[in-house]
Amino acid sequence: MTIEEKLIYLTENILYNESINLPKNRTDDNFIGFIKAIFDEYIVLLSASEITQPLLSEINTLTSGILSVYEEYFKGFPHKAYHNLDHVLGNIKTRLERFGTQPMEHSDNNFYRIRTGSNHAYTMGELFHIPFEKREMVNSQRYSIPGFPSLYLGNSVMVCWEEMGRPDLLKTQAVRLSTEKRKFSYIDLGYPPHIYNSILRDILFQKKKVSEDLLHQTHDYLVCWPLIAACSIHVKNKEAPFKPEYIIPQLLLQWVRNSNQFDCIRYFSVHTETNLDNHFLSFNYVFPVKSSNEKGYCKELIKLFKMTEPISTQYMFTIIGDSEKELIRNQCFNKDAKLYLGLRHDAPSFLYRNTDFALIEGFLNYKLPLNNIRN
Repeated sequence: MTIEEKLIYLTENILYNESINLPKNRTDDNFIGFIKAIFDEYIVLLSASEITQPLLSEINTLTSGILSVYEEYFKGFPHKAYHNLDHVLGNIKTRLERFGTQPMEHSDNNFYRIRTGSNHAYTMGELFHIPFEKREMVNSQRYSIPGFPSLYLGNSVMVCWEEMGRPDLLKTQAVRLSTEKRKFSYIDLGYPPHIYNSILRDILFQKKKVSEDLLHQTHDYLVCWPLIAACSIHVKNKEAPFKPEYIIPQLLLQWVRNSNQFDCIRYFSVHTETNLDNHFLSFNYVFPVKSSNEKGYCKELIKLFKMTEPISTQYMFTIIGDSEKELIRNQCFNKDAKLYLGLRHDAPSFLYRNTDFALIEGFLNYKLPLNNIRN
């Protein structure tokens, strides 16, 4: 088969299959049994396809390794769980590097953060990562190790709002962060299968000559899918102190902290429904601190980013005149994204530029200068 025929085969027989859609909803109380069933179904799907035996063997090794991480963690040996994950990721390190090191588009070096609170004006530091002297405030989240500060950024104000549980937008303050670094090396968990498949099909539909690199990248994605899946499980018991759905993401963050090759993890939001027209709005990034001090902020992250002063969204909406709104919306890097009122393909749609999120982004991009972050 030609490269195009191989890619078409993968889109139609594997990536299009509903069984590999993410995120997954857990219904089984037996967590390891639930994960094993997901992996087994994936292996069965691949085994019935024309995937080569070496590729299938590599995926089998990865799934077995991830299961061993859970087993050691549940035995009370988190250090052994991390050791197993370190071994697993070492086996696919080349694929992770190839898949996650890409030149960034113009808007991809711009990120956003929001925080609730309107009683006083936040400082830049209060919209950066939690300072070291307040590390006791860092609790357990999907990509958050208790007591270990990290910097969480979104590709849009909308995804920040979704990740925070949709607070009252008028009671938030927002900032933009930007970096001049033209490449990030990141663990890329940012594409659920239906989005990766849509992007691939769009490339093939354009009938442009595709390179073998695209086939290699798709193989990278198929190999890494079990890792993406293990990091994309909806929490079954949200009020429970311990959430097994967070085991792999938290250990992966620790692995990135110890790595010299990767700066951060990019992951898709499990709180949003996306398609080809708007998936880039739902990218999240987590940058673990690369140093630790008694107080202040990570000096490596301070050097990496510049940041606007925080702006109260309520105040911003008050001072923007009607005549300025269109100009400001045009400064939103995400303005051409299309949102849908519902999940059907024929659902009514509207442009992101017409939302309050775009107005906030445009204001941050257009009105507020970027400054060095002070420690």
